[in-house]
Amino acid sequence: MLVQITTRQPFIILVAAFLTGAFNMLFIVSQAPLMVKLADSENRTLLFSLNYGLSTISGAVGNLFAGQLPALFGTILHVQATSATAYQAVLITAVSLGTTATIPMWLMREPETRQAAPEPAPAEAGHSSGLVRTTVKMATPNVLIGFGAAILIPYMNVFFKDQFVISDKLLGTMFSLSSLMIGIGSLIGPRLAVRLGGKVRAVTLTQFSSLVFLMLIGFSPFYWLAAIGFLMRMMLMNMATPLYSAFCMERVPERDQGVVNSVLNISWQVGWSVGPYISGLVQETYGFTPLFLATGVLYLVAILTMWTFFRKAERPLEAVPA
Repeated sequence: MLVQITTRQPFIILVAAFLTGAFNMLFIVSQAPLMVKLADSENRTLLFSLNYGLSTISGAVGNLFAGQLPALFGTILHVQATSATAYQAVLITAVSLGTTATIPMWLMREPETRQAAPEPAPAEAGHSSGLVRTTVKMATPNVLIGFGAAILIPYMNVFFKDQFVISDKLLGTMFSLSSLMIGIGSLIGPRLAVRLGGKVRAVTLTQFSSLVFLMLIGFSPFYWLAAIGFLMRMMLMNMATPLYSAFCMERVPERDQGVVNSVLNISWQVGWSVGPYISGLVQETYGFTPLFLATGVLYLVAILTMWTFFRKAERPLEAVPA
């Protein structure tokens, strides 16, 4: 990222951008298996939820400061706030601050890897086929939800502007509040999973409830009602994400968690490769109504699929420590 910021050679910037994406994906893939290994069954759900919620909240806080920093660095460096030098200083500062995340990572004490006893070849083959079936089952809801999200969620700002003709300031406030709601949901999620007796039940309930608010957004004649639906949908749907991720990691052996997490991330991205293009065509011809209906149907099928596959796959959870 520093190379992208400091060089002016297009080819070097392109190579650096490719490497940034590759290494970022390595980080994303490694994160969930690491959290599974460092946490025990009592606090793992809370850890996954806090990681997801705090990342969202910190991103919102960063956005608040990001708009002010170019003017600050412009004053310090005696350049225009809109100059490349001012933006470069902001980006270098951001990347430098981001590297401080390595400090607590190096302080973590990793437990020893559990070494499974060697198995005969037939058992190993059975393990592989079973793992593939489990991975496909876990990835299927991700594909459906990813495609449903890709055709609608990135265009929520466009929908609200067209449907209710609201100001940019009001729209920005609503999106800022949505980050706060996701943070609140990250605290509620683990306790809800305990109350309901498992992560699968919690994910099913929250995602199904979010469908009600999704339809409220798409078909409410009042802005205030649609805004409530938007905030509640964001909280409920995103509350389920870390719970499902933790559940999936717990369902596979430690040695396979990295591979399975890669598949789950790729399955989510499948819909995003074609969803935005399809969404644009539908918006131009038919508006947003078909997109809300299609997303609702895809979410519903994903929820039913997950419930069918995994409703009996989990033991009741113990209480989350205060």
